[in-house]
Amino acid sequence: MPEKRKARIALTNGNGYVFKSSSDLMYCVADGSYCRLYFHPEGKHYVTKSLGQLEQLLDDPNFIRVHKSHLINMQFVQEVNNHTGHQIVMKNGEELAYSRNKKQEILEYFLRKPEQQ
Repeated sequence: MPEKRKARIALTNGNGYVFKSSSDLMYCVADGSYCRLYFHPEGKHYVTKSLGQLEQLLDDPNFIRVHKSHLINMQFVQEVNNHTGHQIVMKNGEELAYSRNKKQEILEYFLRKPEQQ
């Protein structure tokens, strides 16, 4: 079976486009009609796509829409905290809220066999 290619994301800059690998994308945050994308290690970029559009583009089991405003790459999760307001702590220290109804999906991700992640 052929290996699935990782999505590449085209980001505009002053001279054209920069292409980033989805495996470097830590998380996306909805921001009005834009989304903020946070890459490791470079930082933040804005795109004029909705979170739903990014979710389709990143068709990858490592990306989970954990909140109406957050799409995260589970490979960058450091901690899941259920006791202080349902927060996910990312490896860069950022804390992101997750919806209570996504708790089971988040936990199931970490219970998968490593080759399924």
